[in-house]
Amino acid sequence: MSQQGKVALVTGGASGIGKSFVQHLLAEGALVSICDLNKTIGEKAVEELSRTYPEKVIFLQCDVTKEDNFEECFKHTASRFGGLDIVINNAGIADEWRKPFQLTVDINLNAVITGTRLGFKYMSKENGGHGGVIVNIASITSFEPFPSLPVYSATKAAVNQFSRSYGHDVFYQKSGVKVISINPGMTKTPLTENAVDYYQGLSDLLENFIQHFGEYPAQSADNMGKGLIQVLQKAENGSLWTIENDEPAALADTSKPAKKLV
Repeated sequence: MSQQGKVALVTGGASGIGKSFVQHLLAEGALVSICDLNKTIGEKAVEELSRTYPEKVIFLQCDVTKEDNFEECFKHTASRFGGLDIVINNAGIADEWRKPFQLTVDINLNAVITGTRLGFKYMSKENGGHGGVIVNIASITSFEPFPSLPVYSATKAAVNQFSRSYGHDVFYQKSGVKVISINPGMTKTPLTENAVDYYQGLSDLLENFIQHFGEYPAQSADNMGKGLIQVLQKAENGSLWTIENDEPAALADTSKPAKKLV
């Protein structure tokens, strides 16, 4: 079990991709804190998972847009399990047409920044921790124009660049904390299953969404969990990964960095 005894905090971990992350981490021997806004689903998930993994998983209601509440989840997790080794910033939203677009930015980007900084605060060797790994969840929609969800895809592109920048030796050498970004392909989750509802009265954007994802087979959420474990086992600091088409995790095809920063 590659994650035996590790302590993981997973935002948005009560359903979909996040729940798959939790299941695979538990199967690998980790102790897991599910941090999710939905108390009903979160408590149900812990009840279900505790039958197989008693005393190994807890639920903490968490609004990632509220920093104080978010940090309480870090404190409680570290206190309950005796430390923290893995942070997965997975909570996300893709509903920018019915709800204020600022909410998409707050959850998909600002909360990832907050979660990353909290991860360093609680895991960094500079602060008495013993290092760890932060996995930020972006999307393959960040690699090309995506008109049906422009704010969503912009936040995910920002997550990739943020993760690459924080995943630099200038941070790692002092902290011992790696930062990695994973870009899921189209995945069968409650979010994607309800996507049609987000485009009421926007038939042109709905058509674009359907055409776009018609080119990509929807993978199972379980494949995301498998891919996470692969990434945790071999990913280098600052690397970007894709997990799609029910295939193993793969390094993202990114352009070479500039030789010199100006």
